[in-house]
Amino acid sequence: MESVKKNIKIVLAINDLGFGGGQRTLVMEANEFLKMGVDVFVVTTLAGGKEDFLDLLKLEKNRIFRANIRSYFDFIRFFKLVRLLKDINADFVISNLFFTNLFIRASKFFGVKSKIFVREGNTMSFRGAFSILVDRLMSFVTTGYIANSFFVKDQLMKTLKLYFKDVAVVYNGIYNTFFLPENRKTNYHFSGCLNIVSVASVTRKKNQVIVLDAIKILKEKEVNVTLTIFGVGSEVNNLLSRAKLLGVEENLFIKPPRSDTESFLKNFDVFILTSLWEGMPNSMLEAMAVGLPVVAPDCGWSREIFKEGINGLPIKEMTSDGVASALEILFNDDGLRKELGDNGRNFVADWKWDAHARKILNLLK
Repeated sequence: MESVKKNIKIVLAINDLGFGGGQRTLVMEANEFLKMGVDVFVVTTLAGGKEDFLDLLKLEKNRIFRANIRSYFDFIRFFKLVRLLKDINADFVISNLFFTNLFIRASKFFGVKSKIFVREGNTMSFRGAFSILVDRLMSFVTTGYIANSFFVKDQLMKTLKLYFKDVAVVYNGIYNTFFLPENRKTNYHFSGCLNIVSVASVTRKKNQVIVLDAIKILKEKEVNVTLTIFGVGSEVNNLLSRAKLLGVEENLFIKPPRSDTESFLKNFDVFILTSLWEGMPNSMLEAMAVGLPVVAPDCGWSREIFKEGINGLPIKEMTSDGVASALEILFNDDGLRKELGDNGRNFVADWKWDAHARKILNLLK
């Protein structure tokens, strides 16, 4: 392993460094690779992309490059990207997100010698026909794939028909700080109000509106619940309007995303995720790491992580009544909240970023 650390050169490529699971994974990988002595570079492809996570990158500035590609037809900047990849001459490029994956793999047709691995962190269910067709064609110049769950791997294999390609599963890591004693949840009692938290973008995909409908149901039963969302997105105004319409505007709080998630999660009673689709959400794993009981849809990715009554509570029916039922169970049972929190923390105890990075290097080796 030491010889790999000393000799390997890796480019990590993605659209931008804005808030997102893929971006966070890239930043943590880069930092861990750097600690291991890997020759690592970061390339962002999208012009005008956000850079929320830039300050978390420990790389020197001369190892961070911006291709600033404006569209799928920005050939001038694409060829500058090709030249950049040739100059770096990495052994491997790990590419993330469709826009970046397209240009990184297209570079193979213009003399880039690096072996290209594509990381997929989302379900394929909502991918359009065009992107699926492009991915199938580009699979011929792709060395391998990295999925962040077996659920995503299965969908990749079936959708892209990757019968002759390696698809490795490497779960995302969790910041070491989430496991510090001072960030662990220890008090599972609450007085009168169950405070729920969600760390997620406020978009239709995240489906937070169903939680508001559930809160309305619970309010009519005199079960007091609040929802705090740390996130931004296109549905903020719609969510606020819906809360007002339902008469639960006093139960909803939407706050900007923060980089110190581990410092405040323990102050809540339950973590909830109601996404229409996911790959393997980092925020859920982080909530488990601090000992927060987790409620999530009963689907492929969540079934890999928790079982009912052991280390997470699945929402059996993804309706407002189903969400309300799950929350009411936790509202009425301090012991169950503690059991789910403790077992969840134990389950992810070894899911740290240094272990994740070692698995990636072993895969490349």
